[in-house]
Amino acid sequence: YAVLATIIDTNHAGSATGTLQIAKADQTITFAALTPVTFNDPNFSLTASSTSGLAVAFTSSNPAVASISGTTVSIVGAGNATITATQVGSANYNAAPPVDRVLTVNKAAATVTLGSLAATYDGTPKSATAITSPTGRVVTFTYDGNVPPPINAGTYAVVGTIVDPNFTGTASGSLVIAKAPQTITFGAL
Repeated sequence: YAVLATIIDTNHAGSATGTLQIAKADQTITFAALTPVTFNDPNFSLTASSTSGLAVAFTSSNPAVASISGTTVSIVGAGNATITATQVGSANYNAAPPVDRVLTVNKAAATVTLGSLAATYDGTPKSATAITSPTGRVVTFTYDGNVPPPINAGTYAVVGTIVDPNFTGTASGSLVIAKAPQTITFGAL
């Protein structure tokens, strides 16, 4: 601001000019740590404040995990996303240093129900099956800790594990391969 100072006095006269400079004030953002959530949790709102009282904006480093519209977060997938709170400043305030918080989205629990756990030896591999809830999840199996399905008669510990980016779940059971019946052909003597 251009300043003009003038003496008002009956016996003296004088004036001076100068510039009054009011610097922008610094500001900071308060943005608390984020609580971990789970895939399929409902949308939630972000809260942060700046010392200036100006509105804070939010962005997500990983929209495939968390999508942001205004202050509302939509959970898109499991994983981690850095949520950044910013305030760009104004005529009276400098931009605030951005504040990052990590949002962890845990996998949602799914159930696995094993099937096809009884078979009879016929020389071919015997595999378990699985149904998941929610449906359509991919399940991998191990048999006594091994991946290839067993062939020989016996009892095998089966573990079915969901392999999915957003869901987790497992089930255990036993696959029983019964001995095959046999007959003897013995012609008349």
